[in-house]
Amino acid sequence: ALAVFSYLRLPDVTTRFNRVREEIRNQLTLIENNVQGATGLSSMWDEFTDDYFRYIANNAQAWLSDAIRTARTAFANSRDGNGNPPPNAAEVEAELSSLESKIQNAELPKD
Repeated sequence: ALAVFSYLRLPDVTTRFNRVREEIRNQLTLIENNVQGATGLSSMWDEFTDDYFRYIANNAQAWLSDAIRTARTAFANSRDGNGNPPPNAAEVEAELSSLESKIQNAELPKD
């Protein structure tokens, strides 16, 4: 999941992503200007995209937190026959902590 958000933050991808959003907004403005009763479409688009992209980011962040918590719990409960943790316990915990520190990066580009 983090890779998707990292990809979307690449400068050329962000530019294309925002260009599409702006072109949709431009088309909605044309409709507003040419169709009676269509006033406010572009404003609704802006409100929708802001809310929707925030929703996507919040859900992704919650999913990531849950997945890390689940992995951490499962790994913490795994023991060998003598009750010892796996030999790579420190490495796994370090990786989970690293992923956890990146959760706030799960956001879509701003326009």
